[in-house]
Amino acid sequence: MTALPGWQPIETAPADLRVVLLADVRGNVGQGHRSDMSATGWIFQVPTVEAEATHWMPLPEAPQP
Repeated sequence: MTALPGWQPIETAPADLRVVLLADVRGNVGQGHRSDMSATGWIFQVPTVEAEATHWMPLPEAPQP
């Protein structure tokens, strides 16, 4: 298993539709991706919040059966 980098500034997040972990200004953490359809520039998938994302990190690999 590869070590994941820690939280990174949102400005360094991938520009594609890749799903990543996002943290917002309120401390919420969830999955999300970039979107031009959102006022904040990000769509949170879980949990559903509409706040400004401040940090991101890659999703971990799924556990192996």
